[in-house]
Amino acid sequence: ENAYAKIPVTPVGLKAIKAAKAEGLNVLATAIYSADQAFLAAMNGADYLAPYVNRMCNYGGGMQDVCDLVDMLAMQNSKTKVLGASFKNTDQVHALIAAGMQAVTLPVDVAYNMIGHPGVKIAVDEFTANWQKAYGRTTLRA
Repeated sequence: ENAYAKIPVTPVGLKAIKAAKAEGLNVLATAIYSADQAFLAAMNGADYLAPYVNRMCNYGGGMQDVCDLVDMLAMQNSKTKVLGASFKNTDQVHALIAAGMQAVTLPVDVAYNMIGHPGVKIAVDEFTANWQKAYGRTTLRA
């Protein structure tokens, strides 16, 4: 139930998405470069849509296309979810999550940039120092 057939959105791919869904398979539609292309995959039954965000930006309008896609799906009460892919930076991820994108796949550097705020290390160092002061150690067990 957690496995998904990864099918590119092409004319043949749209047929494959429909056939896979008819057989009861889960489908991730991939190689998406426009909101219209993704929407057609959703209308053919794809469970997830994987727009290539940064690649779309290289062709112009990528961020807006994904925002449009989220809106298009919502207006149709579609259960299909958007799983953004091909991110270059945290700003892209943040903006699209704020716009309603439900899932992401991230390059390691972008993920680390999302969680690597310098304030976190300061807080962890303070917590560790306070624990050391209170219990004479930096671990839970002696």
